Amino acid sequence: MSKYKLILLLIFWVHFSFAQNKSLDRFFKRAQLDSIEQIVFNENELSGIEDQLVTANYYTVQKKLEKSFEILLSIDTLQLSNKNLAYYHHFLGKAYDHNSNFDLAFKHYQKAQKRYLDIGDKLRYNDLNLDIYYTMFDPTFYSKSQPKYLEAYAENAKKLDNLNQLCFLEIEKAFNSIEVDTTYQDFLTHLNKAYDYNSQDKNPFTLGILHTYKGMYYTDYIFDKDSAKYYYNKGIRINRKLGLQNKIRLAYHNLAELERIQGNHSKAINYAKMAIKQSNKSIDHDLSAYVYELMAEDFMALKKPDSAYVYLEKSMNYLDSLNAQKQNINLTRFQADKKEKENLILTQKNEQNRIVIYSTFGISAVLLLLSFLYYQNFKRQQLIKQQKSQLKINKTEKKLKEQELKAIDALLEGQEKERQQIASDLHDHVGANLASISAYFEVLKQKMSNTKDAEVFAKTYELLRSTYKDIRGLSHYKNSEMIADKIFFVALKDLCQQIEDLHEIKFKIHSFNTNQKIPQHLEVGLFRILQELLANVVKHAKAQNVEIHVNFYDDSLNIIVEDDGVGFDVEKIENNGMGLSSIKKRLENLNGEMQIDTRINRGTTIILDVKL
Repeated sequence: MSKYKLILLLIFWVHFSFAQNKSLDRFFKRAQLDSIEQIVFNENELSGIEDQLVTANYYTVQKKLEKSFEILLSIDTLQLSNKNLAYYHHFLGKAYDHNSNFDLAFKHYQKAQKRYLDIGDKLRYNDLNLDIYYTMFDPTFYSKSQPKYLEAYAENAKKLDNLNQLCFLEIEKAFNSIEVDTTYQDFLTHLNKAYDYNSQDKNPFTLGILHTYKGMYYTDYIFDKDSAKYYYNKGIRINRKLGLQNKIRLAYHNLAELERIQGNHSKAINYAKMAIKQSNKSIDHDLSAYVYELMAEDFMALKKPDSAYVYLEKSMNYLDSLNAQKQNINLTRFQADKKEKENLILTQKNEQNRIVIYSTFGISAVLLLLSFLYYQNFKRQQLIKQQKSQLKINKTEKKLKEQELKAIDALLEGQEKERQQIASDLHDHVGANLASISAYFEVLKQKMSNTKDAEVFAKTYELLRSTYKDIRGLSHYKNSEMIADKIFFVALKDLCQQIEDLHEIKFKIHSFNTNQKIPQHLEVGLFRILQELLANVVKHAKAQNVEIHVNFYDDSLNIIVEDDGVGFDVEKIENNGMGLSSIKKRLENLNGEMQIDTRINRGTTIILDVKL
């Protein structure tokens, strides 16, 4: 791997986020530091532990590692929620990464990954796969398991379909391709794919990184000075908008290296000086020391040893500052380790106390359980006694019910015989007499000479014929039988057909599951109730059409009778001569209910529901 890539990995990979504040999360992902500063330092949108974590993260991005470590290592991790603990280990691992403590960075990255899995944050979990992969590039920390983290990153990035992660995956593929492709065409292919992903994601921070890598391609692999300068300057413009001085610094350092390659040491010094000016927000001592060291080499090449000595001394001073910073960080780490050990002892004591408390609660719970079981056993015995008593009552009630049903069957059988006898008498005697009287009236009518008398006889004759027709019709459908081989629905169809033959009324019958057999006493009782309802339609409704719906469902029978007749006033039901009150009572005896929906001149709907 080239030295340029190592530098860029250390400086550019600051892809942090903080999910509890959506605006802050977006600003960190796009490295918009001015907006982050406004939230963290001016608007006080965060408080407590969140404020500490975000501020430390901000200082890590700026490479102000002393402040970052000071905040992070002062946090009492025992007070953190699972989510905040994930952020804590993530940010602390990144701080160690920037401080070249790769073993500690790896340790905290792994802890953060475990927490992210616990809270279901798959995106940040996968970001850390690439972070761990890069920490293992250090020769003192290289691990054979390194490639598995890149493979995991690639697999998860595709599953998540995250454009920014797919972009960085293509960047890594580009650099890996250099080892096998000496033409560097694969490098450019993967880099162009990364540009495609970024064009969909619109992340300016990542775009600045891509421009820098493109400039490196034309510097380190396919030397093209104009193309390299073009992409470095594009990266500078983006990073200037984002306020990222340390990245502008790096771009000027790359431009200086571009001139240095061609032996233009004066121009290289000018670019290096421009890099040094970008230092008002960053204290990146290692990069500053490196830039001054290269400037000293440029002055030596120009045969200016005095100037070379001055910049070499500045380089040494920055290295001393860097060592002092690391010493301060180590002191902070020592204090934090001491606090962590104290927390561990406190945790162990708390665990012992919890064991004592849990044991006490456990014994109490066992005693309560035994008491509860004894009480439950006592209640069960009482319940068994009550159930036995109730069984005796139920048997008695069952016998009474059976006797009641037998009585109802006997009553219905008697009523049925009585109905048949009345219908037979109406047909055989009253009907026959009315037929004879009608014949005599016909003879008298022919012999009448007086016009007025003839008119009276004609009206009397028509009234007599109508009365005979009604009695004949009643005798027919009142005498309809429910014989054993005729199920309820078939008998109902026969009844409707008889009424249609005698009166100008059209019937439509709709049915569902009508092959189901119902008990004998219900079958006869319901059929007689329907006879009464249809008789009311004939006598009172003045209807032209009647629809009957018969539906069996579960253990119930539902019958709906609808007509388009004149309707009636339900409140005057007792005075209209329709006998609906008696029908309701008979239906109640059959364990059924009746509903009536009717309006004057709007027809009538009667609903019967009977439990089978």
